[in-house]
Amino acid sequence: MKRLFSFVVAAVAAFAFASCAKSEREGAEATMSLSVNIPDAVGTKAYGDGMFADKTVIVGVFDEDGNELFRKATVFGAEEFTKEIQIRFVMGRSYQMVVFAQYGDAYGAPETVSLRELTLKYTASNMENLDAFYAYVPTFTVKQDFSKTVVLKRPFAQINFATAVHDIDESVGEGYLGLSDKAVVTVKNLANTLDFFTGATAYVDESLKAEAQGKPVTIPETAFPKVDGKYPQIEVDGVKYEVISMNYVLVADAGCEDGKTTVDLTLQVGDLEINVPSAYLKRNYRTNVVGELLTAEGSFNVTVDPIFTDSFGYVWNE
Repeated sequence: MKRLFSFVVAAVAAFAFASCAKSEREGAEATMSLSVNIPDAVGTKAYGDGMFADKTVIVGVFDEDGNELFRKATVFGAEEFTKEIQIRFVMGRSYQMVVFAQYGDAYGAPETVSLRELTLKYTASNMENLDAFYAYVPTFTVKQDFSKTVVLKRPFAQINFATAVHDIDESVGEGYLGLSDKAVVTVKNLANTLDFFTGATAYVDESLKAEAQGKPVTIPETAFPKVDGKYPQIEVDGVKYEVISMNYVLVADAGCEDGKTTVDLTLQVGDLEINVPSAYLKRNYRTNVVGELLTAEGSFNVTVDPIFTDSFGYVWNE
């Protein structure tokens, strides 16, 4: 009897020790080595590549219900594309993350910028510093020290209208056409907010809700861009063109096939109007409308190319 009692006590003590050890293990910390990568082919420092400034990278850590627990910010140098970030977690718990990279405080200070959604204001969508990158890391459970790599991508499509070199000088101001040096762009089928967790886009204000019924969004008139006093150039199929309009846009989800959305584009420069029906937009891709846009006899090219890899396009003749 005495021996049995001793065994029971010993078993209880062993169970208590195991439970304690398990509890300590679950409450202990583990370290994630997070490698954040912005692909180094992201740009060539040309206009619209957005590579002219340092990037502020913010890592937001959320519980499995989507409540933000904490965030950590760091800065990439202008020539940096990868950075290791150490983050400590409680073992046994589940988390999800959003990693967002912006230029300076373009979308808000690191401690206040939204990590749930991104909202783009089309009154200033031609600003290079609006270029941004993000990645969502779905729910994971921490069991030990571990490493993870995330590759950030642009949530935007980019629309460029670019005309033949010297076309601007011949057409605007005192040029023989006397055109304005300001452009107005309208696009049919846009959204202006992106949910970082689901990747879905939506309309969040009255001016864009109307777009859901097929009405175009008009991006306010902006002057032809200049960099160091010169019109910036892009190269398409080996030919250089001068950019007269560049805008970042959020592509609406409706009607997407393979991530592509068909939109109608219109560029207006003074009395001149160029209509581009059924052009493709795609996140992380550029849509380029190029040709002799200001003095044309009626022909221009439309191409869609990813900022990182290959390209595809088509020719449209008026």
